[in-house]
Amino acid sequence: MYSTVTISNISKIAVCLVLMMATVFHGCGPQPISGGTEGVLRLDGQTVSDIQISLYQKEGSSFRLCGFGTTRDDGWFALVQPKAVGPLSLPPGEYHCTIESAGAPVRIRKEFLKPETSTIMLNWKPTDRVIDLDINTQTK
Repeated sequence: MYSTVTISNISKIAVCLVLMMATVFHGCGPQPISGGTEGVLRLDGQTVSDIQISLYQKEGSSFRLCGFGTTRDDGWFALVQPKAVGPLSLPPGEYHCTIESAGAPVRIRKEFLKPETSTIMLNWKPTDRVIDLDINTQTK
């Protein structure tokens, strides 16, 4: 004897397969990283979204990337480790900062793009909790 396959049975099977696939693939995409040192970045007193700030420490004659963050609409960002492998709780020290647009239509001085030429410095103390940067982007 053969069982009869009906449209109703095929529909039920299709729904089950879709639900199983949704369950399996849910959460497979990249998850946002949270928990890093937070800060706010203003350019000429205004908050701007989609600005990437990177922090470097000088090691001899070169610079080592310590972490980075990208601003939200309100200028806030949270630092992550290089390659975004996890959150970055910023240790005390002196940092050279660079900024660049990650999509925002703003003009940024060339000197701010490289740690070797950037004048944006952060002296992070053990008691500090939030990075607060207001950068003048007007040409000198």
